[in-house]
Amino acid sequence: MKAYYIGDYAGAEKVSAFGVDFEEGKASEVDDKFKSKIENNPFFSAEAKDAKKASAEHDETGLKAEHHGGGRFNITKGETVVQQGLTKEQADAFNAMDDKAKAAFVKSQS
Repeated sequence: MKAYYIGDYAGAEKVSAFGVDFEEGKASEVDDKFKSKIENNPFFSAEAKDAKKASAEHDETGLKAEHHGGGRFNITKGETVVQQGLTKEQADAFNAMDDKAKAAFVKSQS
């Protein structure tokens, strides 16, 4: 069966899984025994049309800058605060970044 790697929050463009090397957005042939694992994995899809749709809907990083009171913003991933104390301008600039830039920014601050 064909499977597609949709992407990873860390920005990896290539991964190895299920005994196969994957490149983001490109089909790879995978043994049928992995079908259920691929179907239940948010980073993979068994259908090209699903891969494109899921890739567009999938937030690779889960990172966003949110207001946390007092005129200050924090970068969060889900409910976890990753960085504190941004101004509104910094938060707006962060939220305007693509997912890879967000991941790189957070990594550079740690």
